[in-house]
Amino acid sequence: MAGSQKNKRASFTPLNLSFLDIMSCGLGAVILIFLILKHGESTSPEEVFRVEEDIESIQSSIQKLQNDIESTSSKIESKESEIKKISNTTDNLRTIIKEEIKKRDSLASQNKVIQEALKRLEKEKPDIIEKQEDGERQYLTGLKVEGKRIAFILDSSASMLDKTIVNIVKRSLEDVKVKENSEKWVRAKESLKWLIARLPEESRYTILTFNEKVNSHTRHGWLSGKDPIGVKSALGDALKEIPKGGTNLEKVLEQVMDMRPRPDSVYLITDGLPTKGQPVKGISLDKVKKCFRTGTKSKPIRTITAECRVELFFKALRNYLKERKTKTSIILLPLEGDPFASFSFWYMAKQTNGVLISPSKDWP
Repeated sequence: MAGSQKNKRASFTPLNLSFLDIMSCGLGAVILIFLILKHGESTSPEEVFRVEEDIESIQSSIQKLQNDIESTSSKIESKESEIKKISNTTDNLRTIIKEEIKKRDSLASQNKVIQEALKRLEKEKPDIIEKQEDGERQYLTGLKVEGKRIAFILDSSASMLDKTIVNIVKRSLEDVKVKENSEKWVRAKESLKWLIARLPEESRYTILTFNEKVNSHTRHGWLSGKDPIGVKSALGDALKEIPKGGTNLEKVLEQVMDMRPRPDSVYLITDGLPTKGQPVKGISLDKVKKCFRTGTKSKPIRTITAECRVELFFKALRNYLKERKTKTSIILLPLEGDPFASFSFWYMAKQTNGVLISPSKDWP
């Protein structure tokens, strides 16, 4: 009996176990199919094929959705990275803006202090300009450029080329470049620029240049001081003038008087008494006795006498003061052989409550 059991154990091998596993799996599959399929109904091949197609379609959709999810995840990661960069940039910009605001506030504060200091200096330190009056030295508290309507007049006659008669004659024969850059004419132009730079914004102005003729550089009218481009253009046009010809002061003063409305302040830059005048009742200067010298045979230069120039000046001044006295200030540049100029123009300034200055060589 014992031997028989031993033989049975000996006949049990792994192969027998594998076979049992296969049989069990097969039975399980049969039972699963039996449970899935409808009892008592047979499944056609078409139906099986359709189910397989549905399964494949579902699997394909699942795969596509997985791919879309992966792609979207990648894009989300990329956008998150960009958002992070933008956030860092925004933080940096906020920091920079805060620093710039601090700088601006600091500069505004400094500018306010500087402006207040400049205002105090302007009140405490007016321009000091010397002039001779009644043989005594007096100090004027500034050659102030002021008035609602201001006329700036620049003498552009040949005498503005130099302070000596000989050099005036020489330079009048030179080319335009030499005339433009002659020392005295440059000083005259700088004086005009100095005056224009102090033009009040609320004022209206005109710029006239004159020799034997009168040229308006503001279209014969009044321009606003609030227009810096217009001021620059009018000044630039005036500075293009080249000195030539005689000096007809009466003519330019007549044009000033004819302006409507008339100026309430005039600034005249010149160097001496006039050499030309307006005719009286058809009589020209050529017919006035003792007005011209004809020179000698060796030097036949026709020149006007000092006495005649004084007469021309006061004739012009009488007409100028006839209607009303317009405040007139004069910048008088040096000229040889014109001894009565200083007194004559001083008298003109005094009669109109203006200022006469004969500036030093380095002014302005």
